[in-house]
Amino acid sequence: MDWRQKVALLAVLVESLPEQERFALFDRFRSDIGSFFESIGDKPTRRWLRENFPFAQAFLKKARILVAAKLPVGAMAEKGTEGTDNFTVSLGFKVPLRVEWKFSVDGGKATMRFRWQVEGGGVDLLAEAIGKLPVEARKCLWALLDDLLADYEDYLLATEPTLLNRRQEAYKRIERGEFVRLEELSDVGSPVGPRG
Repeated sequence: MDWRQKVALLAVLVESLPEQERFALFDRFRSDIGSFFESIGDKPTRRWLRENFPFAQAFLKKARILVAAKLPVGAMAEKGTEGTDNFTVSLGFKVPLRVEWKFSVDGGKATMRFRWQVEGGGVDLLAEAIGKLPVEARKCLWALLDDLLADYEDYLLATEPTLLNRRQEAYKRIERGEFVRLEELSDVGSPVGPRG
């Protein structure tokens, strides 16, 4: 598996984490994520991705197909036409997935719909795999996860005490008519906290 395939696979698996676990994973890489966004400056992430990881969307589609192909369809079918269960799937490393499925037959044509979510210790497994990626590959991963990182930024702005306090203090100073330098607030809107 080359680095592009691995990055796309990791992006697909990170997307499937429940929100709080995804945020916990991003917490582990805050500095790395911050360095990435700082390095691209004002360039739109999608443009940076096109320049550095051409055909990223094709790799993502292929990664989704790979995960689907690894699902134990036979075991799922034995459990009934619909259900939810946990399976460990080998994708170069063992990944615990919670799979929800539904089979249907219409006019002799069988259809299977399913959804998966990384379970349990999946955050540790993904963090380890991401940590082993070279820096440039991790940059591509963060670019692929840009929309999810925007959700993470919103979460931090709403919950991180340091950011909340700094923002509230700045508003109070502005209301008192004091001058507040924009540089003092440079990290308040950042998805990764203070920039170093």
